[in-house]
Order: sequence, then C-alpha cells, then structure tokens
Amino acid sequence: MNPPALPARSTAKAPIDPAAQTAPARGGFAQRDNVRAIGDARRRQAVRATLDAAGRRGARHDLQDRVDAVLGTGRFHVMQMQGSPALWLVPGERAPCQMPGNTTLRLLLHGLSPGMAQWVHVQVLLGCGFRRRGTPLQRVYEQTLTLAAQGEAEAELMQADWQALQLRVQHAWLQRMEPAVRIIGRYRLRAKVAALCCRHAPAVRIAWLHVLRAWADDVTDAAALPRHADAEAVCEALIQAPETRALGQQRLAGCLLQRAALAQGAHQHALLLRADAAAEASLAHASSPEAALVSACIALVRAERAAPALAATLRGEAARRLTLAATELALAVRVQQARRAIALADAAEDARPSGCAVGDLAQHPADRQHTRCDLGTQTWLRTVEARHRHGQHAQACMAAAQAMQQGRLQSPLVAVWERASAAWGAQPLEARTRRHWQANARACLVAGLQCRLHRADG
Repeated sequence: MNPPALPARSTAKAPIDPAAQTAPARGGFAQRDNVRAIGDARRRQAVRATLDAAGRRGARHDLQDRVDAVLGTGRFHVMQMQGSPALWLVPGERAPCQMPGNTTLRLLLHGLSPGMAQWVHVQVLLGCGFRRRGTPLQRVYEQTLTLAAQGEAEAELMQADWQALQLRVQHAWLQRMEPAVRIIGRYRLRAKVAALCCRHAPAVRIAWLHVLRAWADDVTDAAALPRHADAEAVCEALIQAPETRALGQQRLAGCLLQRAALAQGAHQHALLLRADAAAEASLAHASSPEAALVSACIALVRAERAAPALAATLRGEAARRLTLAATELALAVRVQQARRAIALADAAEDARPSGCAVGDLAQHPADRQHTRCDLGTQTWLRTVEARHRHGQHAQACMAAAQAMQQGRLQSPLVAVWERASAAWGAQPLEARTRRHWQANARACLVAGLQCRLHRADG
C-alpha cells in the first residue's frame, strides 16, 4: 500500500483525561442517584469507592477500575499503545453480549469530560457488537458511527484517534457481512484510509493493520499474500518512527507468524526465524508483555516442527517469555492457552514416538491419501467441517493437523478444529488414543495462537 504524501498533520486540542472529577454531572443525573440504582449492596460500595478514588492513580488504571466496578471484571481491558495517549477498551473474556442499560451507562460515564465520555461510549457500543435490547443492529451501528464522527468534529481528543476508532467501527460492521461483501467493503475502506488526513498516525496505522490481517485471514492461499505484504509495509512504517519502533517490530513479528501458517518447509522456517528476530528486537527496545507473548507463540510454533531436544529448549524459552506476558491482565487467556500447550507437550514427550508429528496420527486411508495431496485451504475447511458434522471428531482433527502441515491454516479452519478437538476429548478414550488427543489438543492450541494473535492487537 503506497498512500499519497501526508498533508500538514493536525494537533490535539486537549489530552485525554478519563478522571475529570471537576466535570459537571451530565443531564443533571447525580452520581449518588446512579449508585443507588445498583441493587447489590456490595457492588454499590465498590462503585462508590472507585469513583471516590478517581485521579489518585494513572489515567489507565482509573478507567480500568471504573469499568470493572460498573460493568464487572473481565468485561473490558483498558489498553494504551505506543505513540498515542488514547485509552482503548479491548473486550475481555467476559465481554458483554449486549449494551448495558441506561442507568449503568450513565454511571460508567459520570464524571468524565464530555469528549472522554463519548470516546468510552463509542468503544462500549463497539465492544458489545452493536447489540442493544430492542434496537436493530443496523441502527445501533449507525448511531455508533455518528457518535464517532461527532467526536472527531469536536476534537477534544486527538483527531487521529477518532479516525482510527471510526475505522475500527466500520470494519467491525463489515465483519458481520457475507465474505463477498466484506471483500468489497475492505477495498472501499482502503480508499477511505488513503484519503484520511491522519493516515500516517500510529493509531490509524494500527487500525488499518488490523483490517489487513483480517482481510488476509478471509481470503485463501495466494490471494492472502498481497494483504500480508501490505501489512508488513505498515509495520515497517511504524518501525521507522522512534516512538513506535518497538510496537512496529512487535506487530511485524505477529504478521510474519500469521503468514507462516500459510507456508511450508524452508519458507515457513525462514518466516518463523524472521518473526523471532522481530520479536527479540521489540523486547530489546521495550520489554512489553505483548511482545513477550508474540515471542512465546513463535517459540511454540517452532517447537511443534523441531526435533525433540530443540523443541524442549524452545518450550523452555516460551515459558520464560510467558512470565512477562502474564503481567498484562488483558493477555491472561492467551497466556493460559500457551502454558497449557507447553504442559501438554511436556506430559506427552515420553509417550510420543520419536519423530512423530501430529499429522502422522492419521490412521484412516482417506487421511493418508489427503496427506499425499496438496489441497487448497477451502477444500481442507470443507473436509474438516464435514467430518466434525458427522461425528468423526478424531478424523476431523487429523485432517486439520494435515492442513497445518501443508501451510493451509486460517482462522475459520482453526475454529472448526477447536470444536472437533473438544468433542473428541469429551469422549471416553483409551490410554493410547488419549495420548493422541493430547498431541492434537496441543497442536490445536498453538495453531489458534498462531492464527488469531492479531485479534487482540487490533
């Protein structure tokens, strides 16, 4: 992607201030009335304590405490990226399935400056998937986009952050569409991004990078390569700026890890080594938990393809990286998945035949035939889906493992693999078959980390 030259860059009119205690109550809705509306006494007390403590900690921690107290823990994680003062709400493992009620929303936004309240409001709408009781999705999406556009016009916060948020909202809506509509919509988004005045700002670049990686995940085989190339170009642009160098190296490592899922043999090995070098460079520049998680995932993917001695070393390196990654609460689920993959590998090491890969577990003649064929990604997806649908969960997992060996892994296939693996593991299994399932479960976990690491990055 080669966008035209950047015009004069806009400047922020005010910093983000999520703890603006001096802001008047909006619409005359008093804070004590909001708190009294909460039925549970213990939660009521926690919310009061959180609002009273606002401003005593950093902006990010203040907002995280507010979100946890009002919406509940694990609903959203408050994140801050390098090169931008904005606070982003990332849906957590207990993300709400629909928009909270008016009383809860007012309590969440109470005391925030008008611009910050609008910023949080839009992100909560986005994180709830535009679902609000009694309102059509299309209308909620349009209201969300209107709120984001109004926020940019008022320009209390940085214009680049509002443009990035609008891009995220539009792409999240596209993700609900049929595949063909998504592809057309992304081409239109690309034209919009090229026309943005803040298109070179880190926040906009990161939002566009998320679109590109999801785009690459939606198309098959060779059609994904141009999108990966565009994504890597965005990462290189981030690396060129000193304030986003570590972030760009971390995102480049994630892009290369995702691209390695579509490669085989020496090419895949080269991509994994490049990804590892980028992750190490990011950690050397700034030891962030996000970069540590990417580095650990790369080590686990390499371990799945390595000889036993090297695999054990790589798993040990991954375990050390996960110690740093575990310090970021937003990464807790993926850290747990990676640690489970390590535990399964260590437990199965003695029982696993020398040189055996997960794909070698295929026993059905059709599976062995597929191993000798170089099938396309969609063919593998249909094969795995059909076997899982007919209750052949073990065969579905074996086919998915073979697709991984042939460089045909993408998120839709991994999603079916995970369902088939869970169904297979729920069955009563003999000891030998249980060891096979454990090897499959480990490979499935690593594949999921490899293909979906970018979803939280976005």
